[in-house]
Amino acid sequence: EVEQNGKTGLAAADGRIIVKPLYTSFRYLGYQNSGILGYTAANGKSGIMDTSGREITPPIYGDLEQGPAPGIIAAAENGKTGIIAADGRVMVPLRYSSATPLGNVMKICLDNKCGLVNAAGKEIVPPLYDNIRGINVKGQEIYGAAVPDAWGRMQLPAAFFVLTKGSRSGLYDDSGKEILPVDYTRINTSYYHNVPYIEVQKDSLTGLLDMKGKQVVPIAYNGILSGYSMGYSYMDDELTGDKTRYLAVVRNDRMGLFDAAAGKEVLPPAYN
Repeated sequence: EVEQNGKTGLAAADGRIIVKPLYTSFRYLGYQNSGILGYTAANGKSGIMDTSGREITPPIYGDLEQGPAPGIIAAAENGKTGIIAADGRVMVPLRYSSATPLGNVMKICLDNKCGLVNAAGKEIVPPLYDNIRGINVKGQEIYGAAVPDAWGRMQLPAAFFVLTKGSRSGLYDDSGKEILPVDYTRINTSYYHNVPYIEVQKDSLTGLLDMKGKQVVPIAYNGILSGYSMGYSYMDDELTGDKTRYLAVVRNDRMGLFDAAAGKEVLPPAYN
């Protein structure tokens, strides 16, 4: 950036002026080598331009933010948000209350209800939910876009989305397909033997899904343990082979053993 008389422009590394200092500011939109950036003109409005200084859109937007993939941008004006492409095309009309990147999609909200729009601009989950969280394949909750940031750090995209409506939650995959309906008391990620699972609770019963969305432990137990916990002692020192496949399950204050790889109980929950 170069400044002159209170205005800002852009120069190349060799000193050539690419953009004359006529603008209020420029904005990085979060994409390495994408060739686009945001600018703010004297009227206080923003647009996008390429790195040759060509204005792709006029300065008509109140705010711009990086989208879920290179070339996708959230644009806001008059309290409404939509999605535009790097070539200036309006992919999603400005009709939402907000649009923020969430992994490989956009979390959009309308009248305090949230949904999802994919990188192609298609609404894959309608804005009907109180909250939406993204989870990657490592079981980590995600924030922001799954594109390199200014430091080149890449965030894993979402593998699942937890949709909440009132006191109930459901699970959807990254395409917006329903895995579990919005009828569960709690959905979170948990680690057993350092392996991530999606732990699902319905009223007082708990089960597990793997990170592909497949049921590992049915929703039939009051709890699942990994090692010493809550007064129980689960010791697997004498087990041979893969110890990660076995989980201690609890029902009515008694403990049993479940083989997650085989998908069946080894011991019924009848022990202290």
